[in-house]
Amino acid sequence: MTPRLIFWLYAMVLTCGIIGCAFVGISHARNGRYQLHRLWMNASSWIIVGFVGSYILKVIFLGKEDLQTWDSFYVVTLRIHEFFIAVMLGCGGFARYLAHQFRHTLDETQLSTHWRKKRDTHKKLGKLSIYGACAALITACALIVGMLQRAALI
Repeated sequence: MTPRLIFWLYAMVLTCGIIGCAFVGISHARNGRYQLHRLWMNASSWIIVGFVGSYILKVIFLGKEDLQTWDSFYVVTLRIHEFFIAVMLGCGGFARYLAHQFRHTLDETQLSTHWRKKRDTHKKLGKLSIYGACAALITACALIVGMLQRAALI
């Protein structure tokens, strides 16, 4: 088991935590508990921030992956995985931005069209973000299989 493989297994655990927190947050939003939704989605975001910090340290101390040793299937899978990560981060980041804008309306029952549109856009972006995260996790599983094969562990 190489240090890089250990790092990527750790990243998968974090990704499961990110998605788990997001699903708990989504369930709270569906039940109208918006402060709890906010709390869980912020937890998910902070796990992402923690991962980005640990990824930077990984690149500094362990370097990047040597894609020359990867089968072309896994390189393409990596690029697809990176696309899903970009969807997760882009949509999630914009959803977070919108949430910050309408945070003062959380307890209001009658919303103006302006705030309703922002909330609807937030909801759509949030769905895209969670879909991206789940797709990134699935592609990460395929990438882990390739890493385990290259390490002759399976």
